Amino acid sequence: MYRDRFYREGMGSGRFRSITISEGESDLWIGWNMHRSAKMSDTRAPQYGADDTRAAQYGADDSGTDDSAAAELATDLEQKSSELLKGIRRAIQDYGATHPDFFTSLVPLPFDTESAEPVRSMLRAAWAAGVGPMAAVAGAIAEALGRALQDCFQFDELVIENGGDYWISVKEPLAVRVYGGLSSLSGRVSVIVPPALAPCGLACSSGTVGPSLSFGKADAALVIARDAAAADAWATALGNRLRFQQDLAAEVEAIINLELPPLSGQGLEDDNSYTRTCKPLGALVIMADRLAACGAIQLG
Repeated sequence: MYRDRFYREGMGSGRFRSITISEGESDLWIGWNMHRSAKMSDTRAPQYGADDTRAAQYGADDSGTDDSAAAELATDLEQKSSELLKGIRRAIQDYGATHPDFFTSLVPLPFDTESAEPVRSMLRAAWAAGVGPMAAVAGAIAEALGRALQDCFQFDELVIENGGDYWISVKEPLAVRVYGGLSSLSGRVSVIVPPALAPCGLACSSGTVGPSLSFGKADAALVIARDAAAADAWATALGNRLRFQQDLAAEVEAIINLELPPLSGQGLEDDNSYTRTCKPLGALVIMADRLAACGAIQLG
């Protein structure tokens, strides 16, 4: 189903080259820049043959002076991204085919150490935030694709946006504009993601805009976390909690200060890694003409 991705207008202007790809319900914007000489990974990149020098040209000057190399990179990137996206989606669909609750549960499911990585990310994030695993699907897909592309192409900066949820790897601060439906603040507020947080995930949920399920009334509930699936799950959890304007400040503080549920008995032993990647770093909410923020949120 077509949806107007109006929030993509102007994304990356003057900073990123970009493409969009889609597969099934997934519709992703991929923005990158590469200002240094860098080759694609020999082990994961498409193989061109001994005499083909295109990989060596990638990044030689992606700032615009070698348009032919940049255009060639965009073509190869689109092909590789589409291939990877199909594989990521297939792993999720195959797991759901044998675990029907995975697609419908609104509560966390037990962690499955035998599942594929995008599924593990969703299960881990859902466990942390107390929501169903599909609440983390957009973030999980964005990060899985972003990390695979980074391994292949060695970009200086790479941003993957999937339905308003982001995986961000940057070397300079990045402003992400926040849209909140009919709120008077919609489009007037940006969150600055500093390089110190990258790579990280940023996700936004809404009870008034878009097709995603939310039990709250927030125009925008935004969360930053090291893990994009966790950011996605926490944005859903935060949005579900918001019903009254007077509760905004208390709820964002609560999300940032919450202790994560332990992983004991969930097949995972590395609680430190779980806490580092799945704990929210910053949260922002908008409801009508009110805004509240807590943690690693820098407004622009």
